[in-house]
Amino acid sequence: MTDRTELLEVALDSLPEGFALVGGEGQILLWNRAAEAISGHASVDLLSRQAPEPLEPLLLDCKWLDDQGASAGGQPWRGAMVHFQHKLGHDVPVTVER
Repeated sequence: MTDRTELLEVALDSLPEGFALVGGEGQILLWNRAAEAISGHASVDLLSRQAPEPLEPLLLDCKWLDDQGASAGGQPWRGAMVHFQHKLGHDVPVTVER
């Protein structure tokens, strides 16, 4: 029988959008194939590690976002446009959602 975690990984790998699951300390727990294609960074190089500096804009501060939502009258946060550096060095604009 296939583990539920494996099923989740397969499902997330099939998404056309880049998807990352990040732990409370900023370590990358899951990085799907689309995220690999968009960033140039293979999941095998990132899993269970802190995000490298060129990818840090993807890790928005959750406390800051919560504070912004509270000050905006409780409106849900829809995402933000950020720029990070692709593994080959070029700038990549992406919309980050939490």
